[in-house]
Amino acid sequence: MDEQSRAAIRKAAEAEAATWPELNDDQLQELRALLSQTAVTRERQVAA
Repeated sequence: MDEQSRAAIRKAAEAEAATWPELNDDQLQELRALLSQTAVTRERQVAA
């Protein structure tokens, strides 16, 4: 995954996190990880 993709995922995660202000840091980290995994899966599907 290139840096531009990572930046887009990070931006999407932070935008999503902003809609859930009650999430703690661990939950935010988990949300970012899930979004990242989703993006990796999508990249693999597109490449296939």
